[in-house]
Amino acid sequence: MARFDHPSPATSSVLKPLFSHYDDTYTPFIKPSVNGETIDELHERTAYALSRIIQQADQEGVKAIVLCTHAATLIAIGRVLTGRMPEDIEEQDFRPFTCGLSTFVRKKSENVKFPEKMWEGPETPTPEVPLWRDGSGVGGGWDMTVSGDCSFLSGGEERGW
Repeated sequence: MARFDHPSPATSSVLKPLFSHYDDTYTPFIKPSVNGETIDELHERTAYALSRIIQQADQEGVKAIVLCTHAATLIAIGRVLTGRMPEDIEEQDFRPFTCGLSTFVRKKSENVKFPEKMWEGPETPTPEVPLWRDGSGVGGGWDMTVSGDCSFLSGGEERGW
């Protein structure tokens, strides 16, 4: 948590002139509070956001998703996809490096339950977070097949977290 405001994502009116293919009708599934969040809130927000992304991908027939993110969120992504939350949150369970590649493969896509209520805004609680702990994982659960691969970088691993 922070006593100061963190920057918020740029608005569509700022992004559209910079990126001609930007969909200015897109509405984010969720945004973090400008005052930061606890580790639990990070994991819950990540679980909710991923469940929405996976739900939309299922509806559109998308078979692969690429996410670019920061280290803390990548760790949370790995945990909510695999359903593995260590007792010690500082456990090195995923390998986030600058420009590292991690790959997750879905276990099942049938009969997956997604949240029904939509999120209302950054200062409101995350609605109906899907069950993901104890090995469940969001969107049917996922296996990690690659963790933080940097073999394609000339200098190898950099700035691990």
